[in-house]
Amino acid sequence: MQRFATVFLGFILAIVAGALVLVAINGYWSAQIYSQTLSHYSDEWAFESSMMVAPLFTLVSAAVAVVVGEIAHIRSALYYIVAGGVAAVVIPFFTSPTPEYQSITPYFSVIATAGFAGGLIYWLFAGRSA
Repeated sequence: MQRFATVFLGFILAIVAGALVLVAINGYWSAQIYSQTLSHYSDEWAFESSMMVAPLFTLVSAAVAVVVGEIAHIRSALYYIVAGGVAAVVIPFFTSPTPEYQSITPYFSVIATAGFAGGLIYWLFAGRSA
């Protein structure tokens, strides 16, 4: 039970760290992309709901990486850092609501950096003792 609490807290800390890195690096860009993409939508609610669903899928992919790491007893920092970056980039790309939203491709390095930070924080807190 203690391991579950450590994993859960590590996952929450990783999410917060990734979000803080994303906001710190990219707050202005996110607002700009949001306003540009919103102008292509006739239905604001459809855009809003699609922008809320993609991050949830990202959390699912990050959770899968954590579960795989825990079950396989992976203690490598490299695994958690790379898995965090991949989880941050892959799911939003596949769940993008419009082709215009896929124009964020040049910014995947920024999104991946947030995932790398989350993976590192998870490893520091829980992953190195998997």
